[in-house]
Amino acid sequence: MANPESGVALRYMQRFQCIGSACEDNCCCQPWRVTLDQKDYARLKRTLSGSQPEREWFARGCRRSRKREPGRSDYAALQKRRDGACVFLGADQLCAIHATRGAAELPKVCATYPRIVSRLPDRLELAGTLSCPEAARLCLLAEDGVELDEVDPRGWEGLLVHTSVPTRSRDPYVRYFLPVRDAFLGLLAAREYPLASRFFFAACLAQRLGAFFFKRAPPFQGARLFRELTRFRTPSTLARLDRRLASREAPAGLPFALVQQILVAALTLRPAPRFAALLEQVYAPYLREESPVAGLGRGARTLLGGELWEDYRARRDRWERRLGDRIALYLGNYAANYWMKECYTGAPDLLTHCLRLQVRVAMLRFLLFEHPAIRAVVGDDAPERGERPLLDRIVVEVIYSFSRAIEHTPAFLHGVHKVLRRNGIRRLDHAVQLLKF
Repeated sequence: MANPESGVALRYMQRFQCIGSACEDNCCCQPWRVTLDQKDYARLKRTLSGSQPEREWFARGCRRSRKREPGRSDYAALQKRRDGACVFLGADQLCAIHATRGAAELPKVCATYPRIVSRLPDRLELAGTLSCPEAARLCLLAEDGVELDEVDPRGWEGLLVHTSVPTRSRDPYVRYFLPVRDAFLGLLAAREYPLASRFFFAACLAQRLGAFFFKRAPPFQGARLFRELTRFRTPSTLARLDRRLASREAPAGLPFALVQQILVAALTLRPAPRFAALLEQVYAPYLREESPVAGLGRGARTLLGGELWEDYRARRDRWERRLGDRIALYLGNYAANYWMKECYTGAPDLLTHCLRLQVRVAMLRFLLFEHPAIRAVVGDDAPERGERPLLDRIVVEVIYSFSRAIEHTPAFLHGVHKVLRRNGIRRLDHAVQLLKF
């Protein structure tokens, strides 16, 4: 990665340091395939060539792929022990390569995670993946966690670039990336409004731009785009939209059905160990097993949807009354990180990008309020000062385990998008229903 002249980073990632053996769910113990390019492979082989035991250690820990073209990012892969951990993980739960040879000898995948580096035409940007518990903690719990700062990016040379936005593009959807993305980040940062209103502002802007601004759209005058972006920076526009949202009814049936379609299917898919365990705990009280047919094994399970909805609504309302501002901080920071990490150019249009975020937030709200530890808190008599640390701890658990599922299991993410397409989720009123879930 060439030395750029400038860089920006989310503040929580400037604070991030791996906590190693203190981590509650070590990334070195996950069922992820960690690949090496040819340079990684050659450097690690050279590093572990000093003695016969080291050479044997390298042979156990790295295996070349069948397709060995030099330019491939999966030229080789790190191997797993029988317990699923990386071969190079020490008994102290720390990486033995890092401990004995230093960070410079790590494969680029390991050195980069959980950092997400994006290359824009005039700068590099640093965000993070919240599938790391410590990154999730720093992002979600700090008031200033998603503030952007100018930084010197020269320390990022050895990191993988996750996304590149071309310097020149004939597609306006790509060419105007930075002012458009920054306009949406600005709307999410308008904390004088409730979080639901900020999501609504973003969806309304996406809808207005969707008339002419989408992937491979025909040419248009750039002034038209900037007029719309300017309109959504004016206080009168935001105040009007805030009143409009407050007056709109939002039936809960659709978002509840979408969330259940996705998460109940994930019970079978089991996209990540901690996430699968969380789903089993969440749904255990609401799945009734039917009597099996003789000789056919286990019977089907029926979801007690009505009971689940009533319980969720009551718990959601109870926690929103008591710690609504805190919940808005979690989910607002999550949304800002989404816009920094997930380039909207991966979606066909901006409203689709917004809706993909909204369905994630709806799932997170459901999992948060249905978490067994949250279910165990009842009534309004308990002191709030004891509930906030609990909620902080549980939201980190929910969001990092959910992120591991949706970011490291392509089939789960594909299933989410498939449910949205199958149900025709593409309109502004769908966004309203999701953000009020």
